[in-house]
Amino acid sequence: MDWIGLDLTFPITDPTWIFLLVLLIILFAPILLNKLRIPHIIGMILAGLAIGEHGFNILARDSSFQLFGKVGLYYIMFLAGLEMNMGDFKETRNKALVLGLLAFIVPIGIGFVANVSYLKYGI
Repeated sequence: MDWIGLDLTFPITDPTWIFLLVLLIILFAPILLNKLRIPHIIGMILAGLAIGEHGFNILARDSSFQLFGKVGLYYIMFLAGLEMNMGDFKETRNKALVLGLLAFIVPIGIGFVANVSYLKYGI
């Protein structure tokens, strides 16, 4: 599609057009999502799926698209951190610490034993 002398074909690979499209989605999706009563984060994920290679294939999967995906993932983790109640975490501090250590130590131990015994890796 030739638009104002610029060649715009799908999937879009030009970083400027990708940035513009992502900004438009970020700006206008919350307005639409409020009317549909859909949480913003779910709408952003669905919008990313729709414009990606498994949706309408509007954006090509390149480094700039992957960058926006990583930034979106960091944004989701940031929002999850904001939703955490530190009072609840302080109440269950010991249980959380034990669970966290077990979730780390048990897989490391199983992996170590499997590597030494089955794969014959040395220490």
